[in-house]
Amino acid sequence: MIVAIISICSVFVVSCLLTRYLSQPHAILNIMDLPNERSLHSQPVPRTRGASVIIAMITGLSVVLLSGQFVFNKG
Repeated sequence: MIVAIISICSVFVVSCLLTRYLSQPHAILNIMDLPNERSLHSQPVPRTRGASVIIAMITGLSVVLLSGQFVFNKG
């Protein structure tokens, strides 16, 4: 149970930190959606949230797998 809580917390923290870092102009992946005449937004919007979520999910899965609490059912 404690591994699940730690995994969920690590996914949340890593996702928040990566989203914040990757939305900065000096980030490695500076992928910004710049507004044009058809856009609904008037300021640049970061487009790296998907990468942040995927990396965070991999981190959470790694926490579970490395803890040894995950058991494969060999049936």
